[in-house]
Amino acid sequence: MTTNTPEIPVLPVARQPVGRDYFLGTWSGRLLIMNILVFAGMVWYNPSSFFAPSNEFIRMFGSKSMADIASGEYWRFITPMFVHIGIIHLFFNSMGIYYVAYQIELILGARWFVTVYLLAGIVGNLASCLFSLALSAGASGALFGLLGAGFRLERVVGKSTEISDGNPRPRKRVYAGMVISNLILGLVIPVIDNSAHIGGVITGWLLMDAVLRSRPNRFMAQKPWISRSIYTAIACFMVFAVARTVDPVVVAKRYLEAGLKSSAAPTSYQDFSNALKVQPTNELARIKRGTLLLQNGEVGLGVEDIRMAIQSGRITNEQIKSITEELQLTGHILEAEMVRKLIQKME
Repeated sequence: MTTNTPEIPVLPVARQPVGRDYFLGTWSGRLLIMNILVFAGMVWYNPSSFFAPSNEFIRMFGSKSMADIASGEYWRFITPMFVHIGIIHLFFNSMGIYYVAYQIELILGARWFVTVYLLAGIVGNLASCLFSLALSAGASGALFGLLGAGFRLERVVGKSTEISDGNPRPRKRVYAGMVISNLILGLVIPVIDNSAHIGGVITGWLLMDAVLRSRPNRFMAQKPWISRSIYTAIACFMVFAVARTVDPVVVAKRYLEAGLKSSAAPTSYQDFSNALKVQPTNELARIKRGTLLLQNGEVGLGVEDIRMAIQSGRITNEQIKSITEELQLTGHILEAEMVRKLIQKME
């Protein structure tokens, strides 16, 4: 005769404090309050940002912006964690933090919880910087770090339970389900910054593994050298990512390549402008921006860009010739003639 053994939850859900005890008495509550206060400040400054703030507005409040980071605004590695793009974005991240963060805080303790949250958020931002030039913001990188930590603990505890009683049974995979479903959602919806999510998940997973291997527990053997290796690997990635992100030459080249690939003139114009903001001596970006301005009827600004590029002496005759050819091919005959006269005058 067999009896049904009740399933043992992998991560027993603890009763969560409410009201003031939660928001002021726990770090998960305090971090949630910080996100809400920043959003409230954004809405107070510009009420129209409640649903859909502009890119320029979220950039002003500290979103990830490659051009600004490469220009010396290094605080943007941290501030995007507390900036949200409208109430819907804030709502979903806040719900995630509310239902997940306290459980991880209870397991790790306040110090390690804050460490995982902040490091996952920063590494998520760095991963976003390496793989995307788009503006981004939100606590999701840090939240995914908590999910990654829970995912790792879920796996370790569940495996240990099966080994100890020799009775395999279905295990709850709450964190695994949340991680996988949200990553798939990020692949389906282009505007979601999956790079930040993946960076956060991996960081949370690794940090939880490091904690389990360095602190006495009944689930894993203590191997401090593995913990030290994990910390070193995370530190090396951060140094590499920061070096690539703050290098004006590297960032300007990425913006230039993005502008050349884009089929939308406004996007290309913004990319070329960002390249010049980071590296004012990037004359190819200046030529391309000047050509776009001429094609858009901004003759004065376009001619000035091209004049400055030619005057620098850092462009080839082929590049100069390509300006007039491109203008002619797009039907801007008068603008092409203006550029020819400018070239002759400067010779």
